[in-house]
Amino acid sequence: MLGVMHYHPAPRFASASNDPANPCRHFIRSDAFGSMFSATVELAVFECIKSYIRPMSGGPVGSAMVVLTDDNGDEHEFSFETFNFRHECLVTLDS
Repeated sequence: MLGVMHYHPAPRFASASNDPANPCRHFIRSDAFGSMFSATVELAVFECIKSYIRPMSGGPVGSAMVVLTDDNGDEHEFSFETFNFRHECLVTLDS
């Protein structure tokens, strides 16, 4: 399991607290995900999120199938969904 809390990347919804070098407020990985995808860094995941997120002020802001490569070099497809709570966005995934 993976969960990400981040500020909305669209400039018109950007928070004053947003740090482009560290856009994820929380990057939550289950032990199993962390051991299989230890090389997967939050900035790379955030770039995937930015590729599909829509500039909306609240509610569902996008979803996409995202391919992540595990530590063995195998690709896994995940369904990412992002919801905007006006101040921050929450991303959940399903494999």
